Amino acid sequence: MLGFDSTAELVGCTSADILYDPAEEKELSASLATSLAMNNAEFRLRRKDGTALWGLHNVRLVASENGRPPCIEGTVIDITKRKNAENALQKQLSLMQTVTSTAPNGLFLLDPEGRLTFMNPAAERMLGYTTTELEGKVMHDVCHYRRRDGSPLPKSECPIAQAYGSGMSFNGYEDVHYRKDGTGIEMSFSGAPLFEGERLMGAVLVAQDITERKLAEQRYQALHEQFLQAQKMEAVGRLAGDRKSVV
Repeated sequence: MLGFDSTAELVGCTSADILYDPAEEKELSASLATSLAMNNAEFRLRRKDGTALWGLHNVRLVASENGRPPCIEGTVIDITKRKNAENALQKQLSLMQTVTSTAPNGLFLLDPEGRLTFMNPAAERMLGYTTTELEGKVMHDVCHYRRRDGSPLPKSECPIAQAYGSGMSFNGYEDVHYRKDGTGIEMSFSGAPLFEGERLMGAVLVAQDITERKLAEQRYQALHEQFLQAQKMEAVGRLAGDRKSVV
């Protein structure tokens, strides 16, 4: 396990020679001096080539006898592959946490019943709720229960509910949602179902606040209607002027 060719190469080595990190060696020694034993303790060992391996230690301190100094005895299991896998997973989780926490768009995870299991800070800012306040609640009932005109919106007509309930994907679904303070916010949603094998686990949703865009569209529409009305009035005035000229 340590890469040595024979026991003779290791005889006489101290724990400081074999353990990879001096701080971990001091921790092991201090712990044994206090409790006399350690179970399932993870410390790194030094291979012959100088590289480290992770060892799962179950060791105890054996008191001195017959004039011999105290020693440590026990077993060590090589768990390097497991630790490497854990470290790689932790890096991936840290990266995902960074991505979700800094993403400008809202991210939601819903279970098959539409209950919230996760939302990122951008989503919290959009709706004015914290994750703790909404976790486990059906999002449709909290934020998407009625249309712009105030009429009820049943789940059967909601593309978001269809995504987490029946495994349908959708893109660019625009509708009003309602914040914690009751005000509406225009949002554009895209979503896809989450599967574990063939089992539907819910849906992931990406949301964008399009309130400013909707207001701009409304202003443009109002100006366009004013322009058309002005054209009509100009045409009427021109027609009236032509009739006077004929008379």
